[in-house]
Amino acid sequence: MKLDDLLERLKIKFVREGHHHSRAGWIQTDCPFCGRDSNKFHLGWNLESNYVHCWRCGHHKLNQTLVELTNISFVEINELIKSLTKSTSVIQHDPRGEVEIPNGVGDLQKQHRNYLQKRRYDPDEIAETWGVGGIGLHQNLSWRIFIPIIYQHETVSWTTRSISDQVRVRYMSASANQEAMNHKQLLYGEDFCNHAVIVHEGAFDVWRTGKGAVATCGTGFTRSQVLKLSNYPIRVICFDNEPEAQQRADELCSLLEPFQGETYNVQLSSKDASEAPANEIKELRGFLK
Repeated sequence: MKLDDLLERLKIKFVREGHHHSRAGWIQTDCPFCGRDSNKFHLGWNLESNYVHCWRCGHHKLNQTLVELTNISFVEINELIKSLTKSTSVIQHDPRGEVEIPNGVGDLQKQHRNYLQKRRYDPDEIAETWGVGGIGLHQNLSWRIFIPIIYQHETVSWTTRSISDQVRVRYMSASANQEAMNHKQLLYGEDFCNHAVIVHEGAFDVWRTGKGAVATCGTGFTRSQVLKLSNYPIRVICFDNEPEAQQRADELCSLLEPFQGETYNVQLSSKDASEAPANEIKELRGFLK
């Protein structure tokens, strides 16, 4: 029996994905802990892992929540919970065929190397460790750093960063039909991680922190990425220090809170890790030990 089947059996009113209060992989009910009449479906139930989280008052135990909503005894509720099954669909990736590498990708040229050096990166180290290349003249991707997204030692997608800050679009990534796997189902850099993980927004932050760091490829994150992060006993969220990014960091920490392990939100003194002083990066890497 699945979680939504159980709620239907217990006659608990909920809304599914498609309702403006509910997103993919979740169903929502009113929260019995912070006022049923006032919160309007603020209590989220994750269909993949059967955990419960209110966007106002935080995580709650599944059995306690069901008791509060139904007035049924803990003994009976616990027996019902034993019949629940967990879906594994969240860790299944969506293969989309062969990855399509743009024409013109090659070694880093002088212009690419100068750009990386100005940002305090060693071009040779970046190329060797992360497989980074360069694009010169191109119809749509001229003068960009080519950043392969690697999963289990294979390039499955890619993104690019312009070496000019004057362009309208600094980052341009593979389209859906150019990917072997959807990059938003993955964590950039995860092949290098062990028991702990430092979570950034982008590849440049990962390069600055080094092996053990990953990127969600933007402040937005998917349930696949959340479930991947939940597998690490130590999770350190280190997004940009701008208010919007910190709001997303807080949300990610809240989603990871119900899982076993430790979750931290670390804010650096600089805008992001790519601009952080060496002593702060050294302190940040202390979590990996």
